[in-house]
Amino acid sequence: MFCPSCGFNPIPEQATTCPKCKCTLNAEAWSVYRPASMRLRFLAALIDHVLIGLLASGATQWALAYIHTHKHLRPHQTLLIGVLQTSLLLIAFVLVTSIFSTTPGKSLLGLKIIHAKDGRPISFWQVVWREGVGRFLCMLFLPVGYVTAGLKHYRFRTVADMLAKTIVVKKRSPRAPH
Repeated sequence: MFCPSCGFNPIPEQATTCPKCKCTLNAEAWSVYRPASMRLRFLAALIDHVLIGLLASGATQWALAYIHTHKHLRPHQTLLIGVLQTSLLLIAFVLVTSIFSTTPGKSLLGLKIIHAKDGRPISFWQVVWREGVGRFLCMLFLPVGYVTAGLKHYRFRTVADMLAKTIVVKKRSPRAPH
């Protein structure tokens, strides 16, 4: 077993805390899940971006049709429609992620986002922190924010994951009997 918080390995199966960082271990969660690889995370992000792009383009088409039929709108009202549309997409994404602990792309690939220390489902505020502040920082310092997700030492976690204390995991395959 390894520590989901600091990555310390190996930890005896009967241990309840990590000898290095002292975080509480949930052996049941870590016997079921393993950190998701960068390849799977990239594919999930690609699926999510395609789906969000489709939703955004549909919403944009609706907004443009609305603006076209209401020619009396002023520029600030048109801008407000765009901001409202973007905000609704972000709110929907955060709500879906916080309720199901996954995104559509991650769900299709069998991935899930959990609390890094004890394997609990993530909270609404963790999602806000991860997707808001964390993603912004990852994009601001691109590619450094995402490079960490490709490093096994960081258990394939992005800077956003580290800030929100989350980890993207995949359910372990059942072991074959010996």
